[in-house]
Amino acid sequence: SLLTRLSAQLAGLSAKNSDRLQLLAHQGTRWVENTMARRSEERFLDGVEWQVGLLRVSSLRVTLNKSQHLALGPDGWALRGFVGSESELKAQFHGMAACLLRDSSAALATAKAAEVAAEMRKGAEAVAKGAEAVAKGAEAVVIRAEAVGTRVGMDLL
Repeated sequence: SLLTRLSAQLAGLSAKNSDRLQLLAHQGTRWVENTMARRSEERFLDGVEWQVGLLRVSSLRVTLNKSQHLALGPDGWALRGFVGSESELKAQFHGMAACLLRDSSAALATAKAAEVAAEMRKGAEAVAKGAEAVAKGAEAVVIRAEAVGTRVGMDLL
């Protein structure tokens, strides 16, 4: 009786474990099928060729962290006559990002150069005003010297 009861319990556990193993095997098989299907689709999409006659981007402005502003120059960016895979197309867009950085750097350098030129103009104006003041002061000294010389000459007579 004890032996038959233990036998029956083992048989029940064996059936449960068998069901679990079958379920796990089925889930594993489904996962492998889904993974292989997804990879197959990815290979297919990567092999598909993209054909782009002309793609033009202009007036693009990007703000990073609310402080750095990037903008394409007036010429913008263009992709002409492209035929290739999706990964090659993405690489072309990296070229647009490089163009965006280059144009933004050029604009920043131009703005800084304008700032420096304005400061230099202000400095030159200040120097010119100072030179004018020195010239007026020298003129006043000459006039005073002439006046003193005239007085001295009058005193001698």
